[in-house]
Amino acid sequence: MSRAPGQESIVPLDLDALRSALADSGEPFEPLGMSGLIVGSGALGRLGDVIGTMLDGTRTGARDVAVLAAATPMTVRGSALREAVERQIPPGCGQEWIVLGPPDGALHADERTVATARQACAEARCVVTVGSGTVTDIGASVTHLDAIAFSVVPEPSVLALFAGGLAAFFAARRRQG
Repeated sequence: MSRAPGQESIVPLDLDALRSALADSGEPFEPLGMSGLIVGSGALGRLGDVIGTMLDGTRTGARDVAVLAAATPMTVRGSALREAVERQIPPGCGQEWIVLGPPDGALHADERTVATARQACAEARCVVTVGSGTVTDIGASVTHLDAIAFSVVPEPSVLALFAGGLAAFFAARRRQG
């Protein structure tokens, strides 16, 4: 199917069908708590909706959203990815952009970095990671340990490896308490 240049598409994944297929496989899989997966060139534009869902539609204005990223500047369609992500965070949400690792972007998921991220996200109701698999792994660790809602916006070069250059957005929900 061809699309006009610039026409955005969003490809939802049927997680219920996937869960059913995995359940029928006989393998002992552990649940991930994933509530959705959005893949497509318009996926970043849905970030605000996903954050709103993860926050149950409520905003405190203070530390609703912590965004984890490496220091490496990233772009999406010629714009800074940071600004693109910040524009998608719903109005009224308190947010903090947390830069991990050194200025050259050489980030490692070591104990010190995970502890730093965990401390920085301690009061957040939702964590969004933006960037590489390393940033995503750190965010997953932090949110798993503290049962915080978690979502991922992979960097464009990571996406090219597994999604044919399409933007992708993963949303996983973990309830506090």
